[in-house]
Amino acid sequence: MHGRCSPQTLYSRYQTGRFALREHEWGRLTRQGMSWVTSPASRPDVVVALTHLVHDGTEGSGELALLVEDGWQDMGLGTALARWALSRAPLSGIRRAVVVTMRDNRRMTAICHSLGAHVEPTGTPGGTRGGTEDDDDIVHFVLAVLDEATPRRVRGTCGRAAA
Repeated sequence: MHGRCSPQTLYSRYQTGRFALREHEWGRLTRQGMSWVTSPASRPDVVVALTHLVHDGTEGSGELALLVEDGWQDMGLGTALARWALSRAPLSGIRRAVVVTMRDNRRMTAICHSLGAHVEPTGTPGGTRGGTEDDDDIVHFVLAVLDEATPRRVRGTCGRAAA
């Protein structure tokens, strides 16, 4: 899937310009938490989106991250996947989800706003990354998670794209 994503899509997701994950980044994505892959019904062998909700080291807090292949963007898929992840968050004890993204990532910013996120200043808990202050290009959106798990089917439709 990464090979089918544009450099801009990968930059928006990882905040750096490269085509592969480093070993420590892969480890971070596969640590305790939940991850989902999304495939079109007609092509279950093709992954078009990845969703990660992983514990971030703070009790009850997790980081939400999405990567949607270019041809599947702007159809509501990212929003539907974020809603799904948030509905599953209580099952792993996550009550607060943080999205770390670039200020100019219009797609993720729109998703966060549509879900009622607020921006957390970098000087507050959860507003730092790796113990250091983020630069002005990074923003932390905080999403509250409902107290009760709502593991239900996420309703809505997404457009179609060629797989």
